[in-house]
Amino acid sequence: MFSLNGLSKAVLSAVLAVTALTVHSTEAASVIPDDVSLPIPTFEPVYDCSFRFPPNLSNAWIDGPLGRRAIFRFEEANFTDSKTGELVAKLIPEAGGGFGINSTVDAKFYVDAIMMIQFVDDHEYAYLKVNGIGGLGPKNGSSMRVQMETGSASRQALAGNFLMFENVFLPANVTPPDESIAYFRLFQKRAIAPLVFRPPGRLLSRAMTELLVYISCRNISLSHNALNVAQ
Repeated sequence: MFSLNGLSKAVLSAVLAVTALTVHSTEAASVIPDDVSLPIPTFEPVYDCSFRFPPNLSNAWIDGPLGRRAIFRFEEANFTDSKTGELVAKLIPEAGGGFGINSTVDAKFYVDAIMMIQFVDDHEYAYLKVNGIGGLGPKNGSSMRVQMETGSASRQALAGNFLMFENVFLPANVTPPDESIAYFRLFQKRAIAPLVFRPPGRLLSRAMTELLVYISCRNISLSHNALNVAQ
């Protein structure tokens, strides 16, 4: 002899307990599931660059609604291999220019510039679109995303990679009176392994929970049928 109420309460308690454990584990989980591994990007230097600008950069500004826009003129720059020091490319003077906006909201400098360079080996040109954030002083350079477009066959992998500049402007007291000097370093992202998916432990737990709920509901249905037959 068995009691339907007792059996139903026992099954319902088991289902609620399993469900509570599942909900608790979901709430404690991070946004990215444990079975997904995202790689951390790293970068390596490609080119070291020395830039020469006109003197008195403090006068090369236009006031606007977003802040003071820099209209720096790129006069000369050499791009050298970061490992060997060999000359790789030269800046095309008077092409491109600008440099960005010194914000009146947060006092940060938002880089927005275009550069044109020519490689010394194959004489192909490259267009560099530069955007970033930082400052112009000797103690607060800028970090910049670089988009490269070029017809140089040997540099298509570089142009298709994620590139970034780091730079610093030298203080006026250590530069010649007729020019302003800045140093840039171009980095590329190192090749990384693809995403890694570990065995989906939580998905298995969820499937097991659904199975337990199904079995419990099935038992309740069978218990009702058995009780009806007994009556």
